Amino acid sequence: MRQRMTAKEMDRLQHPEVVEAERATLAGNIGALWGWFGWVVLVLFAIVRLWPIAWEAVASELAWYHWVALAASLLFLAHAEGYRGFQKSFAPRVAERCRDIRHAPTPRRVLLAPLFAAGFFEASDRRRRYMLTLTTVILVRMFMLQRTPQPWRGIADAGVIVGLTWGFGALIFFGRSILRAPSSVTVPTDGDDSATSSAEKSRAVALDL
Repeated sequence: MRQRMTAKEMDRLQHPEVVEAERATLAGNIGALWGWFGWVVLVLFAIVRLWPIAWEAVASELAWYHWVALAASLLFLAHAEGYRGFQKSFAPRVAERCRDIRHAPTPRRVLLAPLFAAGFFEASDRRRRYMLTLTTVILVRMFMLQRTPQPWRGIADAGVIVGLTWGFGALIFFGRSILRAPSSVTVPTDGDDSATSSAEKSRAVALDL
């Protein structure tokens, strides 16, 4: 056993590129999982945080127009946030860019994997502007909802929960392919719109981003 181990160590010393490849593979796998898992945990945390507020509103004595508003909130955000936002855009893009981390890891990509996966850097200018705008809109909406009285805040949060729950399922579904499927996306560098993948272009056109 010791002789075999020594021979293996000697072989690794004679072929340092093998060691570097193994390190890159490990870093890529860690970064890919971190990029995906970071968003799964964030979405799950948001669902758990909003649930008591939504339940308080639903469990109270609602008027008929409150129920109409609740149904509209659930249906609208299930479609807009869950289906269009997560299933058709964000979740598959996160999975694709996590696969890019896996196959082409860099220290910045691995360390900031969730941000890379979402497209905050090393993405097209259009994608970065969209993500910054979306983040700003979410923060403004959170600020406004915190000052909205019940049951209207809970009604709005109930719709958000439905959308986030849909998104959680989409992240799980698309995340299954991260470690077993090859990367099919060419990630554009900063300012390089021409390198955007055809799949991302198709989704961007479909969403009018």
